[in-house]
Amino acid sequence: MGDFDLKRLIKDKLGYGGISAAAAKLGVHINTVSRWANGDCSITSQNVVRLAEILGVDATKLLQNLKGFSVSLTDLGKIETKRLNNFKLPDNPTEKPDDLVAVPILTSVQTGADVENFDKSSDSFYFPRKYLRDKLGINNAKNLHIVSAIGDSMSPAIKDGELLVVLPYENDRAIISGAIYIVNIDMVIYIKRLEITPSPNKTIMLFSDNDRYAPIIVDSSSKYNVIGRVVARFDRV
Repeated sequence: MGDFDLKRLIKDKLGYGGISAAAAKLGVHINTVSRWANGDCSITSQNVVRLAEILGVDATKLLQNLKGFSVSLTDLGKIETKRLNNFKLPDNPTEKPDDLVAVPILTSVQTGADVENFDKSSDSFYFPRKYLRDKLGINNAKNLHIVSAIGDSMSPAIKDGELLVVLPYENDRAIISGAIYIVNIDMVIYIKRLEITPSPNKTIMLFSDNDRYAPIIVDSSSKYNVIGRVVARFDRV
């Protein structure tokens, strides 16, 4: 599609008066579309998908090829993970009483990863059930696990090397827009914020907190699996 600006793309696809036509189809003010086209304000992920449908282009290519194009989460905003400050658990007990939950540390990820496909280290953290329930809101701790963050794409929300407590998707059974998830897309693992757009063809968008990383659109042609939601983070001791 080339390196177009949005104003030119709308004109090419919808002709003269295209900004007005796009605004009418999107149900927004013409000034809003003009500001998107001029790069004066960001556009929400939902409107990216809808605009791509109106222009008859692929939403992913729209993000990849347009210059001066800024995408944001919807007004729901970001759901922050709990930061466990000065977090320290007792050493592994020789016996595991009923009120403790062993949460394994997953050391690496295999392609096609579900929780069962991660490599587990010999180490586990033992969380009191009451702590998980009262502090993290976790009633079902089945398959709860810990992974290490790598890289800076989620900075400043998550730092490189932090340990992340991950609640498996099957325990949640719903996507919380704006929350941070671990997702497997076409055999690549990402830690990103998720948002589902309510378009006719359900689309999932992945966002980094670091502006240097562009959003990722997951459409029906991609194979993806939401592994779990990051519910807490703490430093490696």
